[in-house]
Amino acid sequence: MRYTRQWYRDVLGLAKPLLAENGGPVISIQVEDDQAEGYHNYNGPNCWKYMDRLRQFAKEATNNSPLPYYLDGSHMRLNAEANDATAEPFWNAGQDYLNSEARLAPGGYSTASEAAKNKFLTEILKTQPGFVPGHIEFQTSWFPEWKDTYTIVSDPSNQLMATSVMVQNGLKMLNFYPPSDTLYPAGFETPWTNHFYVWDVGVNYAGQETGRAVYTRRLGRLLNGMGPLLGAAHFLPDAGLVYPMATYPQAAMTPEEARGIAAFAKRVLWSGAFDHYNFELIDSDHTPAENFQRYRVLMLFNPVSTKEDLKHFPNLARYSAKAQKMVNDYLAGGEQPLFFHRYPRGEFSTSS
Repeated sequence: MRYTRQWYRDVLGLAKPLLAENGGPVISIQVEDDQAEGYHNYNGPNCWKYMDRLRQFAKEATNNSPLPYYLDGSHMRLNAEANDATAEPFWNAGQDYLNSEARLAPGGYSTASEAAKNKFLTEILKTQPGFVPGHIEFQTSWFPEWKDTYTIVSDPSNQLMATSVMVQNGLKMLNFYPPSDTLYPAGFETPWTNHFYVWDVGVNYAGQETGRAVYTRRLGRLLNGMGPLLGAAHFLPDAGLVYPMATYPQAAMTPEEARGIAAFAKRVLWSGAFDHYNFELIDSDHTPAENFQRYRVLMLFNPVSTKEDLKHFPNLARYSAKAQKMVNDYLAGGEQPLFFHRYPRGEFSTSS
């Protein structure tokens, strides 16, 4: 950590003139890379202690710059926990990639499952009130396999579909990773890379616009045209779906249990969209109580309703006392609950 602290001083010391408060273009600082990733990953106290320490190093190096400091945990298990896991809330900016040809239909077109994932990952980010929901890494493509020099073939229109789903459901920040390509030497960024590799992005290595450039420009026109109005622009929710991932014992929870909760939430969200209803995730334990009152209807599901269920999911027996109070307070206001008493079986991918 001593060398890490020195690295922050050396790098951010040089970057001080570029910070926003000094008139520069740097508006936020990422303190680490790919930490706290995945619903299967338990991010315990030591994870947050480490992230908070890195933020302190960054603040020291920038003379306590007021810029937001963030991490980039893709489909984090408890995104809302970043609000109160440290003394000062920590912004999590997510990731969304189309990272496998198996997720594509014939011809390289995106699928309903991919659109469901785009909405689910947007909703996960929205469970953290007080911060802008956004992806710091986004691409409807992925790194090539070790034996290849080019990424998977994905139709350019997939970018339009993904960005449309995300923006219309409340995403407020998006960073293309990357918007334009360069030539990556072997091993420069990913250890499995062959002699060189390129991305399938809006502007290729030769500086020529590709099919994706049309949709990148289209998104730019939307942002420019909407301006400040975009901050409040998203579908009005028909109901809130309580996301109970946080309510169960985190250290004991198995990957299968976490996967089941995420899969069910994703299924309900997209089933609603398919029938022209918009459902939003609301965290069971970390959401401010007043936020529950935004919804006229609140949906809750119980993963364990029989002895057989308990055999499969022993750590999902009951909601925490905090979550139960949240729900009781909501009901006391006269609003309507909708309960899913049985946990549905079946596979529904939650990978990103």
